[in-house]
Amino acid sequence: MIDVPPQLPHFGDGNIKFHELCGLVPGLMKARLKEVIRGTNVKFGLPAEARARRLAEVDVAIAEVEAQHTALVEAAAEVGITLPLIESVRARREAEALKAERERVLEQERAAGIFRAPWPGKPGEAAAATSHDAPGAGACTRPGAAATMKHRGTKRGARR
Repeated sequence: MIDVPPQLPHFGDGNIKFHELCGLVPGLMKARLKEVIRGTNVKFGLPAEARARRLAEVDVAIAEVEAQHTALVEAAAEVGITLPLIESVRARREAEALKAERERVLEQERAAGIFRAPWPGKPGEAAAATSHDAPGAGACTRPGAAATMKHRGTKRGARR
């Protein structure tokens, strides 16, 4: 019989890496990491109240910069210079315009006697009366249909 001395498990190059130690002895690694973190006397981030206050200050500063930039873009447009809006302002304006258009169309349809039921799962949005007047004409408007339909027109769902 051959006598083999005990050995640690072999991991690739022979060195045990951090993630391997975490897998082998997770409780011990958690305890040691806690000791290391507590021993550094480092505080992570601001307290919750100060963090909320600072975030509010940053939001106000961002709104001010967006307002200044929007005013500059509009002033430039008055003299014939085209400048792009900040992306968040552009997206917000597009969303507001789309919402206003939807509301205008709904009011016209209500005036004409067409009433739409609320769309399930999307509070505040109206469902299309039929698929031909839905956004993206011809789309299936059955609730939950999007979740069950295959990806048509892509490699993943295309018929071969």
